[in-house]
Amino acid sequence: MSQNHISETMIDRLVDGELTEQEQRELLTACEAHPERWKDMALAYVEAQTWRTELSNAVKEPQTPPTILRMEDSVTPRSQLSSTSPSSTRHRSKSWRMLQVAAMLFLSLTVGYGVGTINLDSPEQPRGSNVAVEPTAPINGEQLVVWVPDQESGGLQPMQVPVNNVTNLDRAKLNQHQELSRELSNALTDDGHEVTQHRTWHPVQLRDGRGAFIPTDNINVQFNGYQ
Repeated sequence: MSQNHISETMIDRLVDGELTEQEQRELLTACEAHPERWKDMALAYVEAQTWRTELSNAVKEPQTPPTILRMEDSVTPRSQLSSTSPSSTRHRSKSWRMLQVAAMLFLSLTVGYGVGTINLDSPEQPRGSNVAVEPTAPINGEQLVVWVPDQESGGLQPMQVPVNNVTNLDRAKLNQHQELSRELSNALTDDGHEVTQHRTWHPVQLRDGRGAFIPTDNINVQFNGYQ
């Protein structure tokens, strides 16, 4: 294998553990003939470790989620809602892209599950007043703007979520979390990852003063292939 064949993709595949033993030997032998490539390989390992650390911190600290939740009249990104995008443009392999998808699931997985609102200091509704209102119907078309990570740009993008009226809160349902599909869970496990999940609730305030909680399924994907 010549220096021309020591591509960034080959180094990434080595870091992600996707090369066969024969391919690993060929790549390491080529690096011995071209010592300057050892630096690129070391930087690739440092980059991968940094990404794993950042993703691990993002899912282990739900009390400071990397998003800002607020009510907006229009969907317009604000200058203060910015996110530091990775400086690297290195091509990531399939297993690493699955980690990025898991990070996106941190907020987006349960957005479609529904947003339950809780009336705070509001007068009691007359009996039978909510008969004509479906429990999951949006309240007067009200929308909540949720800022979620944009995988392509590395910044934030707005997502509109309907505010639903929940009259009878079922604690058992509140504690349920959206499970990953068996296919995705098995694929992550087979690829050397350990997946853990738990649910957190993020309080927000609506424009009329009512309180609302957004359920968030936190998914921690830990790669154990190197252990």
